[in-house]
Amino acid sequence: YIMVYGTSAALLLGSANPWLVIPISLWFVGYLTLLRLFVPRMRDLARESSEARSLVMARVVDSYTNIQTVKLFARLADEDAYVREVIDEHQGAIGAHMRLISQFMFALSLMNAALLTGTAAIGIWLWAQGTVSAGVVATALPLAWQITNVAGWVSWEVTGIFENIGVVQEGMQ
Repeated sequence: YIMVYGTSAALLLGSANPWLVIPISLWFVGYLTLLRLFVPRMRDLARESSEARSLVMARVVDSYTNIQTVKLFARLADEDAYVREVIDEHQGAIGAHMRLISQFMFALSLMNAALLTGTAAIGIWLWAQGTVSAGVVATALPLAWQITNVAGWVSWEVTGIFENIGVVQEGMQ
């Protein structure tokens, strides 16, 4: 969807003036690079956080399943430490995953801002030179804005798919 929309926008703006295609082209290269860099790492971190969540559930269930034995023979501090250890690991795994997602969203926001700013700057420059009309500039900005909106949606879908793959891989192990 984003490729079709981006290609259509580039063709439409390119027919008005080839300079208007530069921000969109650079943005697409950056977007594909961003996905290539972040999505596999998100998948791996999703697998790790899923594994940590499984360990938390296993230890909590183990404690409750053996509650009578625990109450009779275990020391409370040992049982707390047994569960706390995996909860801390889980928190660390989730924290790493959320940090990566935050970095991804920050980078995407910067790229989106650069696309809008670059399109506006080139459009205004071309309009000031009399090369394009104000209507072309008025068309270019909403097209660029829509690309940025669709990019957020597509990136969440792509990362969601790969994160789910990581969770399924962990479950299969």
